[in-house]
Amino acid sequence: MKYVIANIEDLDNIDFNQVIQTSKETVRKSIDGSLFILKFKGVCPDFLNKYDKYNSEEIRTILSTPEWTEIIEL
Repeated sequence: MKYVIANIEDLDNIDFNQVIQTSKETVRKSIDGSLFILKFKGVCPDFLNKYDKYNSEEIRTILSTPEWTEIIEL
């Protein structure tokens, strides 16, 4: 499985037949809503070529940052 982080402005241009997510509503968005993540298997769809690709370990590290995971103070 490979992952890309894309700009929210590109969300309407996604061909959901070529990625694991099924719709705009099923993508994970950053806390500020400016980015979203897509995942795919096999060859990268052409429309995602402009983005960096991440493996599972790399994306887990990114998702653990405050940009993607809200930190709740107790």
